[in-house]
Amino acid sequence: MQTQGDQGLSRSNGPQVAKKARDFAGFIDQIRPLLPDGALNTHPLDLVSKSHDASFYQLIPQLIVTIHSLEQLQQVLTAARCSQVGLTFRAAGTSLSGQTLTDQVLVQLGSGFSHSRIGQQGLSISCGPMVRGGDANALLKPYGRMIAPVPASLASATIGGICANNASGMNALDTYQMLDAMKLVLADGTMLDSADPSSVSAFRQQKSALLADLSAVAESIRSDELLCQRIRRKYQLKNTTGYGLRALLDFDDPLQMLCHLMIGSEGTLGFIAEVTQRTIALDTESASAFMLFPDLHRAGLAVQSLAQLGRQVVGACELLDDKALAAVRHQAGVPAVVAALEPGVTALLIQTGADCVDVLKRQISQIEQAITSFKDPRSLPFSMDKALCQQYWNVRKGVFPAVGATRPAGTTALIEDVCYPVARLTEALADLRDLLNTHGYQHAVIYGHALDGNMHFIFAQGFSTAQEKLRYQQLIDAVVCHVVDDFDGSLKAEHGTGRNMAPFVRREWGDKAYAAMRRIKQLLDPQGMLNPGVLLNDDPLVYLQNLKPLPVSNPLIDACIECGFCERVCPSRNLTMTPRQRIVANRYLATLDNEGQARLSADLLQHHDYQAVQTCAACGLCATQCPVGINTGDLTRQSRNVAKPEGKISRLLAENFSTVTKVAATGLGIGNAAARLIGTGRLQRLTQRLHPYGLPVWLSTMPASAGELARPDQDKDADFIYVPSCVSRVMGPQEENPDRRNLTGIVRSLADKAGLRFAYPAALTSQCCGLPFQSKGQFNASSAKSAQLLAALWHQSRQGQLPVLVDTSPCTQKLLEDAKKDPCYNGLKLLEPAGFALQYLLPRLQVTTKAARIALHQTCSSRRMQADSLQLQLAELLSAEVVVPQDIHCCGFAGDKGFQLPELNAAALSPLKSQVDACHGGYSTSRTCEIGLSAHSGLLYQSLLQLLDTQSASTGQRGSE
Repeated sequence: MQTQGDQGLSRSNGPQVAKKARDFAGFIDQIRPLLPDGALNTHPLDLVSKSHDASFYQLIPQLIVTIHSLEQLQQVLTAARCSQVGLTFRAAGTSLSGQTLTDQVLVQLGSGFSHSRIGQQGLSISCGPMVRGGDANALLKPYGRMIAPVPASLASATIGGICANNASGMNALDTYQMLDAMKLVLADGTMLDSADPSSVSAFRQQKSALLADLSAVAESIRSDELLCQRIRRKYQLKNTTGYGLRALLDFDDPLQMLCHLMIGSEGTLGFIAEVTQRTIALDTESASAFMLFPDLHRAGLAVQSLAQLGRQVVGACELLDDKALAAVRHQAGVPAVVAALEPGVTALLIQTGADCVDVLKRQISQIEQAITSFKDPRSLPFSMDKALCQQYWNVRKGVFPAVGATRPAGTTALIEDVCYPVARLTEALADLRDLLNTHGYQHAVIYGHALDGNMHFIFAQGFSTAQEKLRYQQLIDAVVCHVVDDFDGSLKAEHGTGRNMAPFVRREWGDKAYAAMRRIKQLLDPQGMLNPGVLLNDDPLVYLQNLKPLPVSNPLIDACIECGFCERVCPSRNLTMTPRQRIVANRYLATLDNEGQARLSADLLQHHDYQAVQTCAACGLCATQCPVGINTGDLTRQSRNVAKPEGKISRLLAENFSTVTKVAATGLGIGNAAARLIGTGRLQRLTQRLHPYGLPVWLSTMPASAGELARPDQDKDADFIYVPSCVSRVMGPQEENPDRRNLTGIVRSLADKAGLRFAYPAALTSQCCGLPFQSKGQFNASSAKSAQLLAALWHQSRQGQLPVLVDTSPCTQKLLEDAKKDPCYNGLKLLEPAGFALQYLLPRLQVTTKAARIALHQTCSSRRMQADSLQLQLAELLSAEVVVPQDIHCCGFAGDKGFQLPELNAAALSPLKSQVDACHGGYSTSRTCEIGLSAHSGLLYQSLLQLLDTQSASTGQRGSE
């Protein structure tokens, strides 16, 4: 096994990997035989790239251990105790305060902790720590329920992290309030399932001394009336600073105290293996308003007035100061009034919800009466229209991306998170703005959950010079005085203490409360091995140590803030790297190059090539999740271009594309002949053995050659232009498909039934959208082919008068992107299969029968075009039940990668088979994707157009009528 010491790992302006002391070698020797291959990772590039979180701190672990079960966890805990090494648990890495970082052992939770089950018809849900919050809500949606916490990172953050941080959000509800039961593991490996009477009984007997000690700590607090009052008062505000001492007052049973202390403990007291929490109802009816106020002061007064109405009336109230509004004023989807606002104007984005319209209208009236004397006449009133409400919320959603995207290169966008008593909010907001201005942060944005007094402020911060670090230190010191001394507020309302506020826990809580926290830590983790340095830390300057550099490395990625929102949709996330990790790796290699460490960079290049470049599907889904719109696929394609610059071969292939497709079809025919001769299974095994030598893998679901294309109509008679992709022209149906038509034959059938006529583009056999070249980084060849096809389509569509059907989604998306770059093609109507079917075919067809339960794969390109909803709409019209598998966003086939790197396709589709077992067929809009989907599901996947053809008949209506 390679160790980091072999490479001498370092990073500019960051921490050096520790060389000493704790017995990491002994830990590795003890744990290696107990875990599967690949569970231990000491590769230098991975230690850097796979340990970053969303905070502005950086620590490089000695080792990353991936675990998938409680048994493995207990083995890791035992080895850690013996070797005296520290463990830090990590799930999604979206935390903001440095709580998932370590320079010791990072324990990455694997898919074995992704279990979930619905209880009581949705009234509760039990989740493992790796279930994402958004996925939990998707499971609850059919029951009209959702989990209570709604952090901004909900789609990406996991239940484990949400619980460990006691994250909340706009509605002020958190896991502590909704906890029903918990499975936990203590530092010594002892397990507790609070929902299992036998486990509870055994735990009470085995840990009687611990429970008695917890009761003693609780009693010591309860005997101090002033301390009790302080704790009660502190939790009248949102507060995630330090341990949740309210548990010692809220419960008499020390076992319940223990379970609730785990919430918000940031992995420092034990491991949360499962949480059962009560859920809340989704509002049946809701309305939003975008209210404006002349200044911050009057907005604060309006918040105080709204607070009197209570949470039953005001569901959410988000404040955005004038700097926040200025940051988003020119963004698409933002109400026009925002662009014309003068400095000082502040907004409140207000939402109210109810079970019926009458109640909703009554609540709207109450809210309007409460704020009418404060608001600006330009305010946008309450609306129940979902599209208009989304415009309002686009403002709030766009603030952080706007700040992140416009910050100077080499700086990070920092978010601080504080809470004030609402009764003093106007005063606090004025003081906070003065404080920011005084310390040189005039452009800092203030926004947040106003109804709770929970304010965030965002600012660009660099750490490359001593002066920048000093300015940040002075700011934080001033913020601590402002929040704690002036307002007795919370230094961390919902982002967790982490390393950022650990030195100030005593300052906020006082000596007695801090001593109780120290005692709790000592009781549950006497060796101090769980997440050392986090939440409680006596080093007064720890918040200034191990600051993460964000070096300028590439304009394509320099805006990245390493939030990790991109990771959940990446098809390679469970195989190699995620987009965030690829960016971190790129920054690391750039730093080494800048430092002249060429030898070290060369040692890492091969690992980087496979992990970061080869196994990137370049699907671009990361850009749909990224707050600043980064498409890491662009970085990958650029890397491929650098590795293999364009030359004569790519130009020759582009200029002779008709020959290329003929060769591909011939190769496919030869492969099928070989499969018939020796058997498909044997051919697949043979190619798998030869794959390491460069031979593509022959999959059992490979299609036959397409054969002859369907006849077109005369150009002059055409109702639409049909572009069969090069894949459709080469690949026909799979061998087990009884329908032997290729896709052009299916389109011919649909056109005939609909009474429509179509023409192909001129010189069809040489046409291509350019995507095969683009994915390899051959940009000139890609642009040339795309330009050739777009010109032909513009001419044959009579300058956009006729619609254009492109029969696969990836090609449609590529052509749409390229057409947008040239204003000459503004009128070109390019449609993918579902959109074309809904607009031009279905009105002229009759759905005769509905298919049984089907599976629908919405491709990455469909999602990027926002055509996924159209595909679902079409599928639901044609089928009795449609299953869209969860946690599959891109299939990872990526053109030819399903043949070249089949492990990428297998990893991306690993959750597929169990979700579609009861389906009678699968459908998609990408021929190559269908090959991999069929291979990994056991279903026959076909084009969605084929489903339409099967389930429809002609109405006898002529196309132009």
